[in-house]
Amino acid sequence: MTLPRVLALAMALSLTACASAPFHVDDPDWKAGDGTRFPGQATFVVLRNADRSEGLFAIRVRLDKALVGSVRRERYLAFPVAPGAHVLGFDCNLMCALPGIAVAGQFAAGKTYYFAVEPSSTYNTTSIQVVQLLPGQGLEQMRTYQPGKSAGETEAEDAGDGAPPAH
Repeated sequence: MTLPRVLALAMALSLTACASAPFHVDDPDWKAGDGTRFPGQATFVVLRNADRSEGLFAIRVRLDKALVGSVRRERYLAFPVAPGAHVLGFDCNLMCALPGIAVAGQFAAGKTYYFAVEPSSTYNTTSIQVVQLLPGQGLEQMRTYQPGKSAGETEAEDAGDGAPPAH
């Protein structure tokens, strides 16, 4: 197989991996915290706590398919969400090659929803996993984590080589 065909196949597989149906959260309010940073809206907080090698690349955060920002290890992203039905999606650039994942649910104004996202490796699979956290768990992690990147910062980073910035 020629290199262009291999690249085309890899691109097709990565795009189909992100197209799977979202997991539905039946009652996200039972783990939500009361109150929000954004009056009349909900707050979504996405935290990333991976420290494994799969944590090298940023995980992009999407709301209803629109890019919101990204999180690396020990970072969080907090953003407003209008009340109603939404799909919260996670993926990464082509350099990382992890299949995307999404969760869907009905979200209420005046609540804060905490989600932890991280790459996970099992015997024969590497994927992105997401869980909804209790408010105490989310707040504890936010105390020590730093903010993630906005959509504009994420797009600029993706335009580069996808590798983390040098420190």
